[in-house]
Amino acid sequence: MFSHLKTQLNTESQKQFKTDFKTTSLSDLEKQKIKNKIRKQAKQNTKIVVVLTVFFLILISLLAIKMLEGLLS
Repeated sequence: MFSHLKTQLNTESQKQFKTDFKTTSLSDLEKQKIKNKIRKQAKQNTKIVVVLTVFFLILISLLAIKMLEGLLS
């Protein structure tokens, strides 16, 4: 399916923009490098989301505690 879409993109881009994407087959090593790079980026993005989520939860908790202290005193 991906190769079909790639061919279709190549054909349409040639028509519209008069460009030509080179459609060469990737070796197994090149495919593995690309997969590893994508996995590494996904892990990095997940770590950033987790850190930001924890930070904001702590911030919201502290604000809620301060508000409750103000209401109770």
